[in-house]
Amino acid sequence: MKMRQTQQAESRMRPWIADTTTLADGARPLRHPPSALLMAGALAGLLAGVGVALAWPALPWAARAVLLVLLALAVWLGWRHTQQVARHDGVEHDLQAERLRRLERRAQQLDEAEHLVDVGSFDWYVDRNELHWSEQHFRLWGFEPGTVVPTLELFRRHLHPDDAERVSDLLQQALQGRSGYDCTHRVRRSDGSVRVVRARATVRFDEQGQAQRMIGAVLDITERV
Repeated sequence: MKMRQTQQAESRMRPWIADTTTLADGARPLRHPPSALLMAGALAGLLAGVGVALAWPALPWAARAVLLVLLALAVWLGWRHTQQVARHDGVEHDLQAERLRRLERRAQQLDEAEHLVDVGSFDWYVDRNELHWSEQHFRLWGFEPGTVVPTLELFRRHLHPDDAERVSDLLQQALQGRSGYDCTHRVRRSDGSVRVVRARATVRFDEQGQAQRMIGAVLDITERV
């Protein structure tokens, strides 16, 4: 029990006392106290300020000078902290922008590569029935990328009627962990044309053995059959 309470206390304080964010130019990491401490500090400062203002006329000049120096130091420290926070935020913004540019370049490279070899890819979150297609996967199914929302119903609707039952059986076997998913079938596009594809995928399961995610690729083999 005592160990658990210690861990909970460390967890609450970790964002303040264990922030080890390193800035790109080697500046010291910033530590931001919890909001409760900030409020307490502000309240203490306000009360101290009121007390000093009331006692100011009776203070000797030496005491006034010391207080003015301390006030100037507090203002300077506050300004310095504000500059550090702004600098930190600027560096973080630049890093995030660079990461986004890298992801966009990689996505474009992947799309160009898939288009060259007639391969589409898909990512299906089984537990929440959320399906994602790559741009080439849209094209294989006869759609311009982004013009429809990929769903399992849309996938099944464009299966060739003679292949639909077999594809569904193989999908169920893969989701139950009885086999991998490796299926050759026909896709009937909206314009009436038919393409032959080979789909392969791997399924990820949770600790209870329930299918969570299926990630795979679809290759257009129409010209090979």
